[in-house]
Amino acid sequence: LVLFAIEDRRSRIENGYGLEPILTDGATGAILRSLRPALRAGDYGAAAFSAAQQISERILAQRPGEVEERR
Repeated sequence: LVLFAIEDRRSRIENGYGLEPILTDGATGAILRSLRPALRAGDYGAAAFSAAQQISERILAQRPGEVEERR
């Protein structure tokens, strides 16, 4: 779950137990820090897309054989 609380100027990434070894607190913190420029510019769509992309890249890097390529 990627959450942007726009008026509160807060963001958060929550994940389930199965992803904790891959998406650690440090990893999610790094992802959120990388989103700051887009969020400050009000480009929430770009921030959400970037978050999804970075999360998926980390998962694929750790578990490449578990995900089939879809065409």
